[in-house]
Amino acid sequence: MLWIAHRGESFDAPENTMSAFRLAAQSGADGIECDIHLTRDGEIVCIHDADTKRTSNAALKVAETSFPELRKLDFGSWKAPKRQGEKIPLLAELLAVVKPGMKVFIEIKSDPVIINRLKPVLEKSALADDQIVIISFDQAAILDTKKVLPKLKACWLCDYDENRHPSAEEIITVLRRTGADGVDSCYADFIDAEFIRKIHDAGFEFHVWTIDEPEQAARFKAMRVDSITSNRSGFLKKFFS
Repeated sequence: MLWIAHRGESFDAPENTMSAFRLAAQSGADGIECDIHLTRDGEIVCIHDADTKRTSNAALKVAETSFPELRKLDFGSWKAPKRQGEKIPLLAELLAVVKPGMKVFIEIKSDPVIINRLKPVLEKSALADDQIVIISFDQAAILDTKKVLPKLKACWLCDYDENRHPSAEEIITVLRRTGADGVDSCYADFIDAEFIRKIHDAGFEFHVWTIDEPEQAARFKAMRVDSITSNRSGFLKKFFS
């Protein structure tokens, strides 16, 4: 089972910044998860939201702003004063710190058109195909990934609400339709070993996010999930070692 650092080691460092990514690599995490958007000038940057309001000192829409403009912003002070000066990173910069044997889970947050831009960035990196996993809530993005980047694994992100919990069978239907290699599911109390077993038995992977507490992590580890994504992955990996 793998421990994946959610937006980097974001419990201690500002999410989706190089300090969070480097800390994840140093902490012993098995992989790093990041979110990507396309800038106005066609650069792929690591940021969760479509705008910079929550995690920087300005409120700009990523898709309407050039990379040089975004690079001027402070993406660290919101986390802690000592983090002032953190810059928005290019995906290529993250890929450069992923160690051999580590994985990178890349979440497509913007229009699937980004996938065509993503291909040359990944090809220029030193990473092997089996180190890269594309994830998205958008089923069209999963379909496009399997067409444009057929050698890479792609997992469908699945969330739940109070009114509806899709069954394992419903998830399997989506995975088959999109060509996904597995599901990356949010944490939910209703998920049990039988739920996960059905998905595994159908030939798909089962990943889970975001878990920060040892008790919850122990439960899903015992159910043999393929990975646990956490804001404190290094801590949890050491806790269970």
